[in-house]
Amino acid sequence: MTTGLKSSVPAVLDPDRALSDVLDSLLTGDRDREGRCILAYAPDAKLRSLLQIRLYKLQAALIPARSADLARAVTEMLLGFSSARVSEEDAEAVVTQYVTVLSGFPLWAVQMACHRFAKGKVTKAECPDWKRAYAPTTAQFCPVAEASVREYWREEVRINAVLDGVPAYRPSQEERERVTRNFEQLQQKLRPNKAAAATAAAEARLKQPQPIAIAVSGALEQAIRDRDELEQWLSGQGR
Repeated sequence: MTTGLKSSVPAVLDPDRALSDVLDSLLTGDRDREGRCILAYAPDAKLRSLLQIRLYKLQAALIPARSADLARAVTEMLLGFSSARVSEEDAEAVVTQYVTVLSGFPLWAVQMACHRFAKGKVTKAECPDWKRAYAPTTAQFCPVAEASVREYWREEVRINAVLDGVPAYRPSQEERERVTRNFEQLQQKLRPNKAAAATAAAEARLKQPQPIAIAVSGALEQAIRDRDELEQWLSGQGR
């Protein structure tokens, strides 16, 4: 990726689309209890080496700029705007504010944004409130500078996540078979014996108390028999 400004803005690290696709396939979006990313599979040694090399290049490209280099880039941009021509003391205060706000940016991203503002190349979509006759404020400048470096920051985070991540646990075929056997054995133990179940049910019914109505009807029949026998005996005595 190049800026198109041959003399002032350095070449930037080219995007690696193939490696980005690999990162997409590796990162599942889940994390373990320790906060590490869970990977769809374990990267082999060759892939880890490629990721590490890419990370070194990104880290080199994303080194924050020195304050003196930031001040020089911003000052050159501000010289192109008549509205920014103020006293030396005020100009120094403005540049100091820029340097403070842009302290985390790599120099190439700041230079790129400076040249785009200086040439009036920043669009309304990128910076709706900016007017070309005026120098951009730090609030207007930062999003434009960040837009050129955001994807590189994101790629750096993703590569670190893979290198520090852990692969998802996948049981072997032997483990799968062992679990299946143990489950089947457990099912056999839990499955009730039909004959034993029927016997247990019958015994339980016998142990249950008889209903009150059945007990009362038996006592009533006995009382009626006793009464009939007594009446017969009395009848016999009267004769």
